[in-house]
Amino acid sequence: MNLHSLNFAYLMRFLALAEHLHFSKAAEELGIAQPLLSEQIKALEYAIDVKLFDRTSRRVELTTAGKMFRDRVQLVVQGMQDSVEAAKATELGEQNRLRLGYTDEFAIDYLPYWVRRIKESQPTADLDLMPGMTPQLTELLKNGLADAILVCPIPEEPLGKEYQILPLEPLPLSVALPASHPLKKRKKVKISTLADEHFIEGPLSPQAASERVINRLFSQHGVERDIVQRVHDSELGVNLVAEGVGITIGHFSSRAKNRDDVTIVELDEPEAKLTRAILWRKSARPPMLDTALDVIASNGR
Repeated sequence: MNLHSLNFAYLMRFLALAEHLHFSKAAEELGIAQPLLSEQIKALEYAIDVKLFDRTSRRVELTTAGKMFRDRVQLVVQGMQDSVEAAKATELGEQNRLRLGYTDEFAIDYLPYWVRRIKESQPTADLDLMPGMTPQLTELLKNGLADAILVCPIPEEPLGKEYQILPLEPLPLSVALPASHPLKKRKKVKISTLADEHFIEGPLSPQAASERVINRLFSQHGVERDIVQRVHDSELGVNLVAEGVGITIGHFSSRAKNRDDVTIVELDEPEAKLTRAILWRKSARPPMLDTALDVIASNGR
């Protein structure tokens, strides 16, 4: 038997004849001429060297071998159909997948909004969201473990010509004050006016973008912060402000700005901003990244 001579179409036509046991009906279902169907069944029997049908002028019946062959071929055809569907699903999944890294600054407000808009545009979008610090996310991108990264701050060292960067609007830094604080009615405050305050520092990390900018700001103005509490969670920091433990500086969520027990006042310093951007590799740009870029570029929020 020469398996290379088997034609998948012949198997499908064999199944049609095995179902109808009538050449005319099977040919009509297949949309081919009856003589062609007869020739292809003969070719199939010749290729596998097995008689599949008993034919007379009045009837067509499966042989015992033909019945066994029918049952096995049905499994083969079903397996092929399942394989095709699985391949299509895999391809669709890859097209709809986006591995997106992000720093904490994006999680406060922007990222949830962007995710909603992306899914509204592409309901089948499969977003793999990966938190981290800028150096960690940069390594993920370099090693092909992320398709794009949202970073704050923008890396000081250029990544190379093979990477694309889209700068986003910088984030202004503000100070969170207790609702009863004397500075709560000001629209903006200078660093110098905070010299005598107690500070809550956080999120605590030597790589945290906001802490590096804040430390630089206070150093430039010759003000040393009196840090009374360090935290790993920005929301906890705001809660401690509400309890009167101290004040904290950072970029705050809309929810924090709408609290009654805390007042958010922007810092009146040109350098009190966090740079941010989205980066990706030019050579690896999945289709879903284009959707994400459109959303981010048009909905900076």
